[in-house]
Amino acid sequence: MLLSTGMVFAVAVVAGLAILILLFQLGIAGGIAILFYRGVVLCALAFVISIALFAWLGRLTGRASLRDAIAAAFLSLGLNLSVLVIAPVTVDRSISVFILGYMAVHPDRAFTTQEIETAFRDIYVARLHQIERRMDEQRQSGNVHESDGAYSISSRGLSFIMWARRIGQLFGADPRLVDQQETGRERQAGGPVP
Repeated sequence: MLLSTGMVFAVAVVAGLAILILLFQLGIAGGIAILFYRGVVLCALAFVISIALFAWLGRLTGRASLRDAIAAAFLSLGLNLSVLVIAPVTVDRSISVFILGYMAVHPDRAFTTQEIETAFRDIYVARLHQIERRMDEQRQSGNVHESDGAYSISSRGLSFIMWARRIGQLFGADPRLVDQQETGRERQAGGPVP
């Protein structure tokens, strides 16, 4: 019985991920421009499909109850959300991935940090318009308000930064990314500034 239940859960995990990838490939929710938000919607949709699929298969085979199907779908949902954040969202947003991608185009060359910084500024920021993209995402998320091409942080954005600071403290993240006051104190003390 335990082995049979374990197999149902293992199949649910693999099938749930396959469903999520299929939904992405079919362009479902393609109107949602922010990859993370689209991914969350598709994870929820994959969750519902998984419950229906596993409830049907469980009933057909007699190997899983509706309760098993729901539990397996929840396990699949948790893993799908983890995969979403670790893989596609990281690829879509990571500066490190951009740097490695740039270096991969020139595999026989060595780069100084200044050359990488120039490539980042000239390609990532200027040519690919990533700052404009990020500001538009923040506007869509409600974290900033835009007026005549200028942006100001919203109360929602301030709440997000307070939350990000707390999370950063819990996990030892670089505080300079969410606390520019800290960067300002370093400037006054003559310390490192990113």
